[in-house]
Amino acid sequence: MKCSARATALCLLLAATALPHTVPCLAPLHAQETSAGTLSARLDEARLALAAEREFEARREEARTAESARFRTEEAKLLAELARLPEDADAPARSLLAELRDVESRRAAERELAREASRERIDELEASIAGLEERIARGEDAVPAGRDERPLSPAAWIAIALGALGAAAGLVALRKHNIGTERRADTAEALSRPVAARAGEESGGEWDGTLPAWDEGRAEADLASLDGERRAAFAALLADCEQRGAEIDALTRRPGSAAFVAALAHAIAAELGLDPEERLLHRCAGLVYDSGFLATDPAVFEVPSLSEAQFAELRRHPEAGARMLDFVPDPFRPRLAEAALCHHENLDGSGYPRALRGAKVPRVARVIRAAESYSALVSSRPWRRVRDRETAIDELVHRPDVYDREIVRALEAAVSRS
Repeated sequence: MKCSARATALCLLLAATALPHTVPCLAPLHAQETSAGTLSARLDEARLALAAEREFEARREEARTAESARFRTEEAKLLAELARLPEDADAPARSLLAELRDVESRRAAERELAREASRERIDELEASIAGLEERIARGEDAVPAGRDERPLSPAAWIAIALGALGAAAGLVALRKHNIGTERRADTAEALSRPVAARAGEESGGEWDGTLPAWDEGRAEADLASLDGERRAAFAALLADCEQRGAEIDALTRRPGSAAFVAALAHAIAAELGLDPEERLLHRCAGLVYDSGFLATDPAVFEVPSLSEAQFAELRRHPEAGARMLDFVPDPFRPRLAEAALCHHENLDGSGYPRALRGAKVPRVARVIRAAESYSALVSSRPWRRVRDRETAIDELVHRPDVYDREIVRALEAAVSRS
């Protein structure tokens, strides 16, 4: 579709430049050109670009200021929490504070680089405007005479014909694109804004705790591959995480959801070639990533739709979840906290709570992001219909701004084994 649109625009541009200005529909354009000239037109464009850049930079600066304010608020909350905790129990909060400060340090450096880039663009535009004004003052903006007498060239007719063909091809491609967009429209809303289940209605749909066939024996096989001490540690961790996942499912009315997401995360990790311990950690992360819901007002899961205040509270569950993993032994806690804290981050930086981008989103969180969304798509939800496996994968493939493509390919390979 992009190629067709570009070809159409190019052909129409060629036609417009080749047509004689005696053609009635182009007469006003020619009048503007003869009254202003090329340099004046470029000057107007540069002034508009400068005004737009200044306006955009002002908006970006507002966003940077708001982001810094959010960091200071979160930092103050954690410092207050640290002050209330005894020294022997403040390790999780200190770890989260250190991570928060590290993220803010990187974001501050990025903000400064963005400011410098914007200043450079503004300086370049101002210099361009000054140069154009100087050239116009010297009389370099004269318009060639006699252009109206130019005949209609063969190139114009060819360009018009090509432009018509390109426009037709563009319309066909646009229609194909819209068909796919219509099919994905309601999913985009569901993925961007969580909605609570209706009172008394179980929204988990098809997954009742029974694991899919392709997951059978995965956890046991990976546990068996570890030595005695590590096997015991991971077995205990897995049991505790399964209990936490069951608590989350009971609260959110999504029976079997945690177990299914955990199975998907485990399978994705295996497809990515990770070692047994990493695979088991991904499985545990899939069970506890939504722990923050246990600190959320249960009323949000009992209403047909969320108010703005309820939605804001729901968005706080990643930070709450990262703080609620005190039952996890210290060696495992940072990895599971990453999954809880970052499982709503998007690759393009549009997610929450930290607006991380690309590789800054921890891999375990990227895996959980894809697994959770696939699970939601193939399960019943009050706000949209169930997807089949192929359609659900297609939804994820068409959102490279949200999901890691390598992880989506690994997910597709895993579920195709059923």
